[in-house]
Amino acid sequence: MDEMVPGLLDTGTTFRLGLRNLFRNKRRTLITASTVAIAVMLMQFMFALMMGLEQQSFDNLINYQTGHAKIYAAGYFDERSELPLEPALDNAAEIQATLGSITGVAATTPRLNFFAQLSNGVDQLPVQGIGIQVMGSDDDVFRIPGAIVEGEYLKPAEEGMLLGSGLAELFGVSTGDWLTVLTKTAAGAWEALDLPITGIIGSGNPAIDQNRPGDPRDAGSRD
Repeated sequence: MDEMVPGLLDTGTTFRLGLRNLFRNKRRTLITASTVAIAVMLMQFMFALMMGLEQQSFDNLINYQTGHAKIYAAGYFDERSELPLEPALDNAAEIQATLGSITGVAATTPRLNFFAQLSNGVDQLPVQGIGIQVMGSDDDVFRIPGAIVEGEYLKPAEEGMLLGSGLAELFGVSTGDWLTVLTKTAAGAWEALDLPITGIIGSGNPAIDQNRPGDPRDAGSRD
C-alpha cells in the first residue's frame, strides 16, 4: 500500500487545484495568457524581421556587387582595398569560357573597379567606379538594369554612365546631364572623361546608390 508523504499532493490533486486556480479568476488568467501570447508573437516577428533584413543584405551584395564568386589575378587580393589596376586578369575571355563549361555556372562577367574623382565643374567627389561589359555579360550576372529608376541602361559602343541616386542628388543632376570622371591609368597618367548620364540607379544598396558610377567601357581596358 502506497504511503502519502505529508505535505506532498499527488499528481491528480495538483492538476485539479491548478485548473481551479485558473478558472477562479478568469480575468487574471486571460490577462496573463494574452501577455504571454503577445510577447511570443512580438519575439517571432522580430526574429523574422531580422532574418529578412539579413537575407536582403546578402541578396543586395550578390545581385549588385559581388555575384556568388570572384576570381582575382594573383597578388590582387592582398591589395584589393586600394583598387589597383595592376595586377589584372589578362585572359578574362579564356577564364569565362572555362567557367561556362562547368555545370551549375549560369553566367560570368568581367568587371574593373577603380578609384576616381567625379566632377560637375564646380564640386568634386571621390568615388569608386566600375567598368562593365555591357553586351550580353554584366546584366546576365547582376541586376543593375532592373534597378534603374530614371533613364535607361547603357548601350554597347555608346559613351555614358549609370549614376547612383545618392550621387545624383548630391550633384543635383539627372539623365542627360554631363559629369567629368577623372582617374588614373595603369601607367599612372591622369585621364579625364566627360560622360553623359544615361540612367540613375536606385538599388537600395548604399554602396551602389551613393558611391559608384558605372562606365560602359570594356572591363578589361586599363589604359
